[in-house]
Amino acid sequence: MCTLVIGAVCDLQHLGEIHIMREIRKVNKVSKTLLGGYIIYFECGECKGKLKSQRKEIGNIDTCPECHSSFKLSNDIELYIQNKIEEEEEQKRLLKDQKLQEKLESLRKCNRCEKEYDKNSNYLSVDSKHGGYICYQCQERREEEKRKEQIQREEDAKRLVIQKAKYVILSTTNNIDGYFVDEYLGIESIEHVLGTGFFSESITEFQDFFGARSSMYESKLGKAKKEAFERLKLTAAIQGADGVIGVDIDYAEFSNNRIAIIVNGTLVKLRKIDTSTIGPL
Repeated sequence: MCTLVIGAVCDLQHLGEIHIMREIRKVNKVSKTLLGGYIIYFECGECKGKLKSQRKEIGNIDTCPECHSSFKLSNDIELYIQNKIEEEEEQKRLLKDQKLQEKLESLRKCNRCEKEYDKNSNYLSVDSKHGGYICYQCQERREEEKRKEQIQREEDAKRLVIQKAKYVILSTTNNIDGYFVDEYLGIESIEHVLGTGFFSESITEFQDFFGARSSMYESKLGKAKKEAFERLKLTAAIQGADGVIGVDIDYAEFSNNRIAIIVNGTLVKLRKIDTSTIGPL
Protein backbone atom coordinates (compact mmCIF):
# COMPACT_ATOMS: atom_id res chain seq x y z
CA MET A 1 0.00 0.00 0.00
CA CYS A 2 2.93 2.36 0.54
CA THR A 3 3.77 4.75 -2.22
CA LEU A 4 6.80 6.44 -0.64
CA VAL A 5 9.99 5.03 0.97
CA ILE A 6 10.66 5.04 4.72
CA GLY A 7 12.29 8.27 5.85
CA ALA A 8 15.49 8.86 7.74
CA VAL A 9 15.72 9.52 11.46
CA CYS A 10 16.84 12.97 12.59
CA ASP A 11 18.53 13.50 15.98
CA LEU A 12 18.15 16.83 17.71
CA GLN A 13 20.06 17.86 20.81
CA HIS A 14 18.50 20.38 23.18
CA LEU A 15 20.07 21.42 26.53
CA GLY A 16 22.02 18.20 26.85
CA GLU A 17 18.98 15.95 26.34
CA ILE A 18 18.59 13.93 23.16
CA HIS A 19 15.10 13.95 21.61
CA ILE A 20 14.38 11.68 18.67
CA MET A 21 12.10 13.17 16.02
CA ARG A 22 11.11 11.04 13.11
CA GLU A 23 10.40 12.51 9.67
CA ILE A 24 7.47 10.63 8.19
CA ARG A 25 7.80 9.97 4.49
CA LYS A 26 5.73 6.81 4.27
CA VAL A 27 1.98 7.26 3.87
CA ASN A 28 -0.71 4.61 3.78
CA LYS A 29 -3.39 6.63 2.03
CA VAL A 30 -4.27 10.16 0.91
CA SER A 31 -7.96 10.97 0.57
CA LYS A 32 -9.77 14.05 -0.64
CA THR A 33 -12.43 15.72 1.51
CA LEU A 34 -15.77 17.10 0.33
CA LEU A 35 -14.42 20.64 0.73
CA GLY A 36 -11.44 19.95 -1.52
CA GLY A 37 -8.83 19.38 1.20
CA TYR A 38 -6.65 16.30 1.69
CA ILE A 39 -6.27 13.92 4.68
CA ILE A 40 -3.00 11.98 5.04
CA TYR A 41 -3.06 8.57 6.78
CA PHE A 42 0.23 7.17 8.14
CA GLU A 43 1.84 5.24 11.01
CA CYS A 44 3.81 6.57 13.97
CA GLY A 45 7.53 5.88 13.57
CA GLU A 46 7.81 4.63 17.16
CA CYS A 47 4.66 2.78 18.19
CA LYS A 48 3.26 2.14 14.69
CA GLY A 49 -0.04 3.69 15.77
CA LYS A 50 -2.49 4.77 13.08
CA LEU A 51 -2.37 8.56 12.63
CA LYS A 52 -3.81 11.13 10.28
CA SER A 53 -3.10 14.80 9.50
CA GLN A 54 -4.36 17.49 7.17
CA ARG A 55 -2.37 18.66 4.19
CA LYS A 56 -1.74 22.07 5.72
CA GLU A 57 0.13 20.37 8.63
CA ILE A 58 2.90 19.04 6.37
CA GLY A 59 6.28 20.22 7.71
CA ASN A 60 4.95 21.02 11.20
CA ILE A 61 6.32 19.18 14.25
CA ASP A 62 3.65 17.11 16.03
CA THR A 63 3.43 14.50 18.82
CA CYS A 64 1.96 11.00 18.70
CA PRO A 65 -0.98 10.83 21.15
CA GLU A 66 -0.04 7.21 22.07
CA CYS A 67 3.72 7.20 22.64
CA HIS A 68 4.27 10.99 22.75
CA SER A 69 7.16 10.77 20.29
CA SER A 70 7.83 13.76 18.03
CA PHE A 71 7.45 13.60 14.29
CA LYS A 72 6.79 15.73 11.27
CA LEU A 73 5.46 14.97 7.80
CA SER A 74 8.11 15.29 5.11
CA ASN A 75 7.74 17.90 2.38
CA ASP A 76 8.03 15.01 -0.08
CA ILE A 77 4.43 14.17 0.81
CA GLU A 78 3.35 17.55 -0.54
CA LEU A 79 5.06 16.73 -3.84
CA TYR A 80 3.28 13.37 -3.83
CA ILE A 81 -0.10 15.06 -3.33
CA GLN A 82 0.57 17.54 -6.13
CA ASN A 83 1.45 14.70 -8.50
CA LYS A 84 -1.70 12.88 -7.43
CA ILE A 85 -3.82 15.97 -8.17
CA GLU A 86 -2.25 16.35 -11.62
CA GLU A 87 -2.89 12.69 -12.40
CA GLU A 88 -6.54 13.00 -11.37
CA GLU A 89 -7.02 16.11 -13.51
CA GLU A 90 -5.40 14.40 -16.48
CA GLN A 91 -7.67 11.36 -16.06
CA LYS A 92 -10.73 13.62 -15.90
CA ARG A 93 -9.65 15.45 -19.06
CA LEU A 94 -9.02 12.20 -20.95
CA LEU A 95 -12.39 10.83 -19.82
CA LYS A 96 -14.14 14.02 -20.89
CA ASP A 97 -12.45 13.94 -24.31
CA GLN A 98 -13.34 10.29 -24.71
CA LYS A 99 -17.01 10.89 -23.87
CA LEU A 100 -17.13 13.86 -26.24
CA GLN A 101 -15.59 11.82 -29.03
CA GLU A 102 -18.03 8.96 -28.46
CA LYS A 103 -20.93 11.42 -28.52
CA LEU A 104 -19.79 12.96 -31.80
CA GLU A 105 -19.31 9.55 -33.38
CA SER A 106 -22.69 8.23 -32.36
CA LEU A 107 -24.83 11.38 -32.64
CA ARG A 108 -25.75 12.97 -35.92
CA LYS A 109 -28.14 15.71 -34.91
CA CYS A 110 -28.41 19.30 -36.11
CA ASN A 111 -27.45 21.77 -33.40
CA ARG A 112 -30.17 24.23 -34.39
CA CYS A 113 -33.28 22.26 -35.30
CA GLU A 114 -32.17 19.11 -33.40
CA LYS A 115 -33.40 16.96 -36.26
CA GLU A 116 -31.59 13.63 -36.37
CA TYR A 117 -29.99 12.29 -39.51
CA ASP A 118 -28.33 9.07 -40.51
CA LYS A 119 -24.66 8.83 -39.55
CA ASN A 120 -23.59 8.89 -43.20
CA SER A 121 -26.15 11.46 -44.29
CA ASN A 122 -25.04 14.16 -46.74
CA TYR A 123 -27.52 16.65 -45.27
CA LEU A 124 -25.24 17.39 -42.33
CA SER A 125 -21.93 19.21 -42.16
CA VAL A 126 -19.56 20.00 -39.31
CA ASP A 127 -20.57 23.15 -37.44
CA SER A 128 -17.20 24.88 -37.14
CA LYS A 129 -18.69 27.72 -35.11
CA HIS A 130 -20.50 25.86 -32.33
CA GLY A 131 -19.21 22.32 -32.73
CA GLY A 132 -21.24 19.26 -33.62
CA TYR A 133 -23.25 19.30 -36.84
CA ILE A 134 -25.68 21.50 -38.71
CA CYS A 135 -28.08 20.64 -41.53
CA TYR A 136 -28.02 22.50 -44.81
CA GLN A 137 -31.39 24.16 -44.22
CA CYS A 138 -30.26 25.63 -40.92
CA GLN A 139 -26.95 26.61 -42.50
CA GLU A 140 -28.83 28.57 -45.18
CA ARG A 141 -30.98 30.24 -42.50
CA ARG A 142 -27.85 31.19 -40.58
CA GLU A 143 -26.26 32.70 -43.68
CA GLU A 144 -29.47 34.65 -44.37
CA GLU A 145 -29.47 35.94 -40.81
CA LYS A 146 -25.86 37.04 -41.22
CA ARG A 147 -26.73 38.90 -44.42
CA LYS A 148 -29.66 40.65 -42.72
CA GLU A 149 -27.49 41.59 -39.75
CA GLN A 150 -24.83 42.97 -42.11
CA ILE A 151 -27.42 44.99 -44.02
CA GLN A 152 -28.82 46.29 -40.73
CA ARG A 153 -25.35 47.33 -39.55
CA GLU A 154 -24.73 49.13 -42.83
CA GLU A 155 -28.09 50.90 -42.60
CA ASP A 156 -27.37 51.95 -39.02
CA ALA A 157 -23.96 53.26 -40.08
CA LYS A 158 -25.53 55.23 -42.95
CA ARG A 159 -28.13 56.78 -40.67
CA LEU A 160 -25.42 57.74 -38.20
CA VAL A 161 -23.32 59.41 -40.91
CA ILE A 162 -26.34 61.22 -42.37
CA GLN A 163 -27.26 62.47 -38.90
CA LYS A 164 -23.70 63.67 -38.31
CA ALA A 165 -23.56 65.33 -41.74
CA LYS A 166 -26.37 67.67 -40.68
CA TYR A 167 -24.01 69.32 -38.20
CA VAL A 168 -21.03 69.73 -40.54
CA ILE A 169 -20.28 73.44 -40.98
CA LEU A 170 -19.39 74.83 -44.42
CA SER A 171 -17.50 78.11 -44.81
CA THR A 172 -16.01 79.91 -47.79
CA THR A 173 -13.42 81.51 -45.48
CA ASN A 174 -10.37 79.88 -43.92
CA ASN A 175 -11.87 79.86 -40.45
CA ILE A 176 -15.19 79.40 -38.70
CA ASP A 177 -16.30 81.86 -36.04
CA GLY A 178 -16.39 80.39 -32.55
CA TYR A 179 -14.17 77.40 -33.39
CA PHE A 180 -10.49 76.48 -33.47
CA VAL A 181 -9.17 74.25 -36.24
CA ASP A 182 -7.62 71.28 -34.44
CA GLU A 183 -6.68 69.19 -37.46
CA TYR A 184 -6.65 69.46 -41.25
CA LEU A 185 -7.87 66.25 -42.90
CA GLY A 186 -7.19 67.16 -46.51
CA ILE A 187 -8.87 68.66 -49.55
CA GLU A 188 -12.06 67.16 -50.91
CA SER A 189 -13.73 67.80 -54.27
CA ILE A 190 -17.31 67.01 -55.26
CA GLU A 191 -18.44 66.94 -58.92
CA HIS A 192 -22.12 67.03 -59.74
CA VAL A 193 -23.08 66.79 -63.44
CA LEU A 194 -26.59 67.54 -64.65
CA GLY A 195 -28.21 67.68 -68.04
CA THR A 196 -30.46 70.65 -68.74
CA GLY A 197 -32.86 68.44 -70.68
CA PHE A 198 -35.16 70.22 -73.07
CA PHE A 199 -33.62 73.62 -72.25
CA SER A 200 -31.40 74.62 -75.14
CA GLU A 201 -28.83 77.38 -75.28
CA SER A 202 -30.83 79.22 -77.98
CA ILE A 203 -34.03 79.27 -75.89
CA THR A 204 -32.17 80.50 -72.82
CA GLU A 205 -30.40 83.23 -74.78
CA PHE A 206 -33.68 84.26 -76.37
CA GLN A 207 -35.41 84.55 -72.97
CA ASP A 208 -32.51 86.47 -71.46
CA PHE A 209 -32.54 88.81 -74.48
CA PHE A 210 -36.08 89.88 -73.65
CA GLY A 211 -35.33 90.12 -69.90
CA ALA A 212 -37.19 86.98 -68.97
CA ARG A 213 -35.74 84.69 -66.30
CA SER A 214 -35.27 81.03 -66.96
CA SER A 215 -36.88 80.12 -63.66
CA MET A 216 -37.03 76.40 -64.33
CA TYR A 217 -33.39 76.38 -65.42
CA GLU A 218 -32.31 78.32 -62.33
CA SER A 219 -34.33 76.01 -60.08
CA LYS A 220 -32.63 73.00 -61.57
CA LEU A 221 -29.21 74.59 -61.15
CA GLY A 222 -29.94 75.61 -57.56
CA LYS A 223 -31.09 72.11 -56.69
CA ALA A 224 -27.89 70.65 -58.16
CA LYS A 225 -25.77 73.09 -56.14
CA LYS A 226 -27.62 72.12 -52.95
CA GLU A 227 -27.06 68.44 -53.67
CA ALA A 228 -23.35 69.11 -54.20
CA PHE A 229 -23.15 70.81 -50.80
CA GLU A 230 -24.99 67.92 -49.17
CA ARG A 231 -22.59 65.43 -50.75
CA LEU A 232 -19.63 67.48 -49.48
CA LYS A 233 -21.03 67.46 -45.94
CA LEU A 234 -21.69 63.73 -46.17
CA THR A 235 -18.13 63.07 -47.35
CA ALA A 236 -16.81 65.20 -44.51
CA ALA A 237 -18.86 63.25 -41.96
CA ILE A 238 -17.61 59.91 -43.31
CA GLN A 239 -14.00 61.07 -42.88
CA GLY A 240 -14.66 62.35 -39.35
CA ALA A 241 -14.58 66.08 -40.15
CA ASP A 242 -16.64 68.66 -38.27
CA GLY A 243 -16.41 71.35 -40.92
CA VAL A 244 -15.21 72.35 -44.38
CA ILE A 245 -13.37 75.64 -44.85
CA GLY A 246 -12.31 77.48 -47.99
CA VAL A 247 -15.34 76.20 -49.90
CA ASP A 248 -15.16 77.14 -53.57
CA ILE A 249 -17.77 76.61 -56.30
CA ASP A 250 -16.89 76.25 -59.97
CA TYR A 251 -19.00 75.51 -63.03
CA ALA A 252 -18.03 73.67 -66.19
CA GLU A 253 -19.99 73.20 -69.38
CA PHE A 254 -19.83 70.03 -71.48
CA SER A 255 -21.28 68.93 -74.78
CA ASN A 256 -24.93 67.96 -75.12
CA ASN A 257 -25.90 70.94 -72.99
CA ARG A 258 -24.59 69.45 -69.74
CA ILE A 259 -23.30 71.45 -66.78
CA ALA A 260 -20.99 70.32 -63.96
CA ILE A 261 -20.90 71.92 -60.53
CA ILE A 262 -17.56 71.43 -58.77
CA VAL A 263 -17.34 72.13 -55.03
CA ASN A 264 -13.93 72.13 -53.30
CA GLY A 265 -12.99 72.56 -49.67
CA THR A 266 -10.62 71.59 -46.87
CA LEU A 267 -11.92 69.10 -44.32
CA VAL A 268 -11.10 70.04 -40.74
CA LYS A 269 -11.73 68.95 -37.19
CA LEU A 270 -13.04 71.75 -35.02
CA ARG A 271 -12.92 72.60 -31.34
CA LYS A 272 -15.38 75.08 -29.88
CA ILE A 273 -13.79 78.16 -28.31
CA ASP A 274 -14.35 78.37 -24.55
CA THR A 275 -15.48 81.96 -24.19
CA SER A 276 -15.47 81.72 -20.38
CA THR A 277 -11.64 81.78 -20.36
CA ILE A 278 -11.44 84.87 -22.57
CA GLY A 279 -11.22 88.09 -20.57
CA PRO A 280 -12.72 91.44 -21.55
CA LEU A 281 -10.98 93.42 -24.24
